[in-house]
Amino acid sequence: MSHVFLSHAKTDGSWTQGLCDALEAAGIPCWIAPRDIPAGERFVEAIVRALGESHAVVVVVSERSAASRYVLAEVKRAFEEGRKIVPVRLDGATLPPELEFYTNQHQWVEAQGREPADVLPELKAALGGTTSPAHPVASRAPLPAAAARRSRAPLFIVGLLAVAGVVGGLLAWAPWSATSSGPGTPAAPQGTPRLQITAPEATAWVREDHVTVNGTVGDAHEADRLRVRVKDRIWCDRLVGDGTIDVTVSLSEPGIHTIAVEVVRGEAVATSAMLSIERAAPAPAWHAQPTQAQWDAAERWHLPVAFENDLGMRFVLVPPGSARLGAEPGDGDAYADEVGREVHFERPFYLQVGEVDNAMWRAYDRTHSAGRVGRADLDAPDLPVVNVRHGDAERFAEWLSVEKAPQHRYRLPREAEWEYAARDAGACGGAGGCEDGQVNYGDEGAASLVEAWRLRTQGVDGAPRPVPRDRLTPNALGLRHMRGNVAEWVADRFGTPATTGAEVLLGPARGRLRVVRGGSWGSAPADVRLSSRLGWPPDRPDAFIGFRLVAEPTGRGDAR
Repeated sequence: MSHVFLSHAKTDGSWTQGLCDALEAAGIPCWIAPRDIPAGERFVEAIVRALGESHAVVVVVSERSAASRYVLAEVKRAFEEGRKIVPVRLDGATLPPELEFYTNQHQWVEAQGREPADVLPELKAALGGTTSPAHPVASRAPLPAAAARRSRAPLFIVGLLAVAGVVGGLLAWAPWSATSSGPGTPAAPQGTPRLQITAPEATAWVREDHVTVNGTVGDAHEADRLRVRVKDRIWCDRLVGDGTIDVTVSLSEPGIHTIAVEVVRGEAVATSAMLSIERAAPAPAWHAQPTQAQWDAAERWHLPVAFENDLGMRFVLVPPGSARLGAEPGDGDAYADEVGREVHFERPFYLQVGEVDNAMWRAYDRTHSAGRVGRADLDAPDLPVVNVRHGDAERFAEWLSVEKAPQHRYRLPREAEWEYAARDAGACGGAGGCEDGQVNYGDEGAASLVEAWRLRTQGVDGAPRPVPRDRLTPNALGLRHMRGNVAEWVADRFGTPATTGAEVLLGPARGRLRVVRGGSWGSAPADVRLSSRLGWPPDRPDAFIGFRLVAEPTGRGDAR
């Protein structure tokens, strides 16, 4: 069914959803991501399909969407397919030249400071009751003076392109017309060449830095040429020959690349195919072996599988999925609050590989000292920061989000997120959790540093005190020290977790204590089980408690 496609940045999602609701209440079907992306369908495929079924595209224009490569790709494709494009302006964002080129011949709707329902009459008028992609383009509404000045160059380019198209068409027509009428000359080739691309898919997502285009050209004339290009870079320009296409194109950097495959007859393009190829950001060397589930989530949501921010904090993608949390039946070390419960995550999230260390923390608070425990010095730059309150950790995350690395929003993990990630996103379970990540617990070496301890020790784990972030082996997702090393603050208040409903993921609404997870280098083996939990006063710093963070993209890196 034909619909209006809504192109927007993730940060404008709530306003855009309100606009969609208003359109549908008025009897105008709309398509919006992520609501209308079927489970299991790849993002790019869903977008291409939805654009192909649309009769108009509404672009919600803001500072964030103006900088979004996904919005640009959607608008460009709509432009190339002849869809009507109606920009709705949320703020005074300056459009980049390419985005303005695709929108500057269309009517704008001003929405600054207005609710979605308030702009509906103007938007309906701008859409003009279109029912098919062939509907003529509406005239553009007057722009503010600055925007009008910016639009002159693109309009001039449009005029030049139109003239060039007419002249090019005449030039392309002239030779064939002459040869068909001249005595003794061969007849002009008849029909349009058939172009078939067998690989890659028209909207492929690839991990490599290159892609090979394969296909065939049928019904070609011996003088027809095959051309393959990415923007202004021509990778192939030769005679069609036997009609076989086998051209390798380099993808210079991660992101969306539009590849044009053309059969050129004379001076005109006789037939063409456009491929929208997205090269994934490669996995960094420190995350050498992402799981298939992590790669699948990266592809589905158009996210890097791992990243490192400017402060040296490393994050890996935790894929969506389901898992059972809590203690297993028969676990003799479990407490009553370690209740079993099922969780399901619809979206991926990033979790820090190791705990926040002293060097990272001192970029925020230069005066902090982690102190000592017995003969164990905890103040080295590469050791996890401890002796910070729950509120201190939250303020650090806010500072990081606003001032240091604003391309992401940082926060403490929810308790369910923490345990789900510690269990390899549901890939393992059991009372002891995943055994592939080494654990730094309170062993004989730790007890020897603190004479007052009388720990229930169990062997030697090779790390008698806290260790830096890259020490000890990770779990399957690439996360280190989820058990042991230092215990970790999470966002939730302490209480017996709910077993059903939203509270399974969100935790109790009330409670004085905050949850601490994972145990530490001073914990007995029973206290580093993945279901083990501790309630701790949020205003009481401790030498065995630190934290790690979740990172959420603030743009459209998660597919919308």
